[in-house]
Amino acid sequence: MDLDAFDRQLLNLVQQDASRTADQLATHVALSVSAIQRRLKRLREEGVVERHVAVLDPRQVGRPTLFVVALEVERERPELLAQLRR
Repeated sequence: MDLDAFDRQLLNLVQQDASRTADQLATHVALSVSAIQRRLKRLREEGVVERHVAVLDPRQVGRPTLFVVALEVERERPELLAQLRR
């Protein structure tokens, strides 16, 4: 699917806040509300927009932040590994 500058601008705005209405999006993109609605519908139907999600604040929902980290060490010197673990 070919995306033009208007599509890319719309996608950028929807990524920032998917709850914006077509009226709100039209204030940022030089298109009519009906043109915005048609483009968003096409982008969804073509699979460019896969789904809408909610980003939650972990502190507000009582969940700690979890990090998954992978490390690769160049040399396995026991004293350096012990220091790394600390």
